[in-house]
Amino acid sequence: SPDPGSNLRLGIQWSGIDEVKAWSTARTPAQIQFSMSHRLSGRQDDLLGYWRFDETSVFGTALDDSGYNLHGVVNGGAVRTNSGAIFAP
Repeated sequence: SPDPGSNLRLGIQWSGIDEVKAWSTARTPAQIQFSMSHRLSGRQDDLLGYWRFDETSVFGTALDDSGYNLHGVVNGGAVRTNSGAIFAP
């Protein structure tokens, strides 16, 4: 399980990020491709963090959907837009 006392910084001036997933193991190309087009349940083995950045009720907070509740803070004047990402059921 992840260390809730550690910090994770996701770059500077990234744009167009739809979601971020952190895993405890390296992913195969097939696993990466699959999770790029499927919304995760948040209960996958080895999933340490899952931030979808599509919350509408808590602006400025990136909620962690992995079950570990490692919520983050969105800094730098981030703007939410409709991503148009297509997810398979």
